[in-house]
Amino acid sequence: MADKLLTAMKDEAALLADLQEGTPAHQQLMGHLEWMTGKYVSERALQTQLKIEHGPVIGSLILGSLAGTGGVWATVAGGWSLLWLLLLSPVFLVCVYGFFYEVTGGESRQRLLRQLQPPE
Repeated sequence: MADKLLTAMKDEAALLADLQEGTPAHQQLMGHLEWMTGKYVSERALQTQLKIEHGPVIGSLILGSLAGTGGVWATVAGGWSLLWLLLLSPVFLVCVYGFFYEVTGGESRQRLLRQLQPPE
């Protein structure tokens, strides 16, 4: 996200240099560029301070692959073993959610977002 903001800020700064100073468009673009700068600083701080816990990521991969393998087994075996899908499907879905939650920073990201959010 910070990289996209930086690219957009560079484009807007180039446009700002082309506009005549003192015009309403120049003032409006300057205000937007200042807002984007604040957003970029907070997003970049979030990226540099983010800590990814590798234990839950590996755990969700292992448990998710076991649940997926068990689901495939239950589907192939058929019959009463299909009841295992009632247990294995939610486990697999929770593992997928947990994997992506932890890869994006998990609780560390939530805590940093609360700290970087300006007080109301």
